Formats: sequence, structure tokens, C-alpha cells
Amino acid sequence: MYPYKSFENRFAIDENNSFSSADVYSFYIKKEYEGIFSYEYLVGILNSEVYNKYFKINAKKISKNVYDYYPNKVMKIKIFKDSNYTNIEKLSKKILHRLKNGENNISDLEYKINSLIRSSLGI
Repeated sequence: MYPYKSFENRFAIDENNSFSSADVYSFYIKKEYEGIFSYEYLVGILNSEVYNKYFKINAKKISKNVYDYYPNKVMKIKIFKDSNYTNIEKLSKKILHRLKNGENNISDLEYKINSLIRSSLGI
């Protein structure tokens, strides 16, 4: 799930099948990709610094710092998979675990994900 309007990428996994009110969208992994990508991996890369910048280049800016996360733009985001997939997925799972346990200190794990993504993309 993700908000319709936001100042940064804010993707989350809806583990309880909660249906949200207006201004929140969701997507699912198509059957053909279920064994290829996990939700944890997707949340890890979509919330990364690299993908945040990538989206803002292509997104519609609504106000000074707010962007439109309309589904047609979100669904055009390119997702990669390489040798860093497993590490990114594990780090994302650790972030989710910390957040579920009320821990907000995730910057070390986010830094590692960002480093892996930069390495994968050669930036």
C-alpha cells in the first residue's frame, strides 16, 4: 500500500488485508512474478533513497514538496533483480521486524539497502 500524495516514497505491506480509506492505493504481485519477487524486497527497494529520487524525477509535483503517487506512475517504476536480491530482502525483513517491535532506529539497515542498490545499478 502507499499514499496517493506524499513528500517521499512510503510503501508498506498490508499483512492483515486491511482496506484503507480514500487516498491510499495498493498493488499486488502478479502470479507470473510471485516466485521472483517478494513484498519485502519490493518495500525495501521502493522506500530506498535511490528509488525515492528516481520516482520524483518522473512524478507529478502537486506542491512544493508533495508528489502525486497515482497508480499509473507507480506501476511504471522499473524493478531489478540481481545478486544483491537476497541481501536486500533480508535487510528489508529486518527493518519490518524492528518496526513491528516498536523500534524506529532503522537508518543502519536503510543505509545498507541504499548501498546495495547503488552497487547493483552502478551509481
